[in-house]
Amino acid sequence: MARRELIQGLGLAALALLFTAMLLYAAFVAFGKADYGRAALFGVPGLICLYWSIRFTRTQLALRD
Repeated sequence: MARRELIQGLGLAALALLFTAMLLYAAFVAFGKADYGRAALFGVPGLICLYWSIRFTRTQLALRD
């Protein structure tokens, strides 16, 4: 049962990291097109998601012991 929860938790962590990558990619594309408002609109939530994704992943890996 613990192994199943670990796999599910790591799957959710991977999904969170994928969502973060999409937001940050959109921010870089907008920044490249000199659309700074849109870059900030995607970049700020992207950085927040990056922080929480890393915390969530570290928590999932710490719970495996």
